[in-house]
This record gives sequence, structure tokens and C-alpha cells, in this order.
Amino acid sequence: MSRPFRADRSTACHPGRCPVLVCRAPAGLSPLDTPAKCRASPRLTVHLLPTLALGSICLVLTAPAVRAADAAAGAATFQKECAGCHGPDAHGGKDGEYPRLAGLPPGYLVGQIKDFRDRKRANKPMLPIFKAGRLSTDQITDLAAYLSALPVPEPGQVGVPPVNEGDLALGEELYVRDCSLCHGLAGEGKPGTDNPPLRAQWPAYLKRQLADLRGGRRGHEYREALFQETEPDELAAILAWVLRLNRLGPVGAASRRDATACLAGLSDP
Repeated sequence: MSRPFRADRSTACHPGRCPVLVCRAPAGLSPLDTPAKCRASPRLTVHLLPTLALGSICLVLTAPAVRAADAAAGAATFQKECAGCHGPDAHGGKDGEYPRLAGLPPGYLVGQIKDFRDRKRANKPMLPIFKAGRLSTDQITDLAAYLSALPVPEPGQVGVPPVNEGDLALGEELYVRDCSLCHGLAGEGKPGTDNPPLRAQWPAYLKRQLADLRGGRRGHEYREALFQETEPDELAAILAWVLRLNRLGPVGAASRRDATACLAGLSDP
């Protein structure tokens, strides 16, 4: 006759054991069969179900409330801390020394601001803000909510030239192959992700970021694969093509939908 199962109280949880009550299998029975036997035991059910119910209640009571972003508070933070460099409308300034922030994805903005705070991305003008501890995590979230809701400027408002020079054929080839998967075929970014658009951005800023990515001064998930072996003339060609994409018009749903058709018309200088 086989020996009955024996249950002991325990906080351990691993194969062969039930939560809170440990069911010890008799010799010859695999521990993997033990939970089924436990469930069949009325005595164990009496003890186990109240415990599980109590655990469920604890989970509900201790779950942290999700704080909604406050765009109005973000607007006040922007005017106080950021507008002096990035402009009152967040279009950037000083011919691209400061990039446009208006209309960028909120997740991207939060990530970059936290990288500045945590010194993962170097930028001297940002140091005083975080040395003084003037931006909390909630303020960063509010700031991103405000900026992401602002309208995207026209290309001419951020210094994009009406005529683009460079090796556009090479730039298109490299961009489509290496950049479009994340930043969109038309440079519009990827809706629903943190991948930012590359259009409607200051050319000088884009050029500096490409150089920083190649030089390891700015992080990128695929930096080694995409930038370390890329030659300066290839980066220049990619930049020329990105600037050419601004002829598609404002970044938006229509330009994403018609990207393929529009790109076909960009082959002429």
C-alpha cells in the first residue's frame, strides 16, 4: 500500500511543490505529478484556497497606481527649464545646435532625457539641470507628454534647404537598407514605438548625431553594426537623402501611407 501524501507549510515554490503548502510525493512517484495530487486532496484545498485568496487581495491592495502624465505641468516645466535653448515652440535653435523637440515620441523623449540625467549621453548644456536636481521622474514624463503633442514644424522652420546636394542614389540605398526599418521608409519614424522621425530636424544636428554615433559618443542599439564601419562619405550620403525626404511634406499619416509612391517621385534632383 502506498503512503499518503504529506503536506507541510512552506514559502518555497518549485517543481514538485505547491505554493504555501509543500506536497511531498511517496517513493516511486515523480515530483511533477505531485501538484495534481495536491489539488485532489480536500484537506489541502481547505488550507490552500484561503491562502491564495488572501494573496490575490494583497496583490490588488499593493498594486501601485499609474500616474497620468500632466501636459499642462509639462508646459510650465518646458518654459522654465528648456525654452531658453530649444525655443518657445520647441523648434530648436542656433541653427541646429539645439534640436527641435516638438512632435517627437514621448517614449523617445523620456529615454533621452533620462540618459542625460544618468550621464549615458553627454551634453554640457544639460548638466546644470541635473546637477541641481531640478527635474524629477514625474516632471520628465509631463515634459515628454507636452512636447510630443506639439505640432511638427515645416522643414524650412528647422533649416532644411529646399535643394539638397550629395550622392542621393547612394544615400537612398544605404538609408533603405540600414535605417528605414526603424525610422520608416519616408523618415517618418515608427508609430507606436520610441523610434523618432528624422524629417523636420535641423541638418546640423543630424550631421552631428551621425558623427557622434560613429565615434561612440552616443549610444545606439546597433551602433557597432551600422556605424563603426560606415565611411564619412556614406554618412554624408545618408544625410543628403534624409534631407531630401523632407520634400514629402509634413510628417503624418498621409506621408506614411503614400511614402512608396512619393519616394518614386524623388529621383529627380
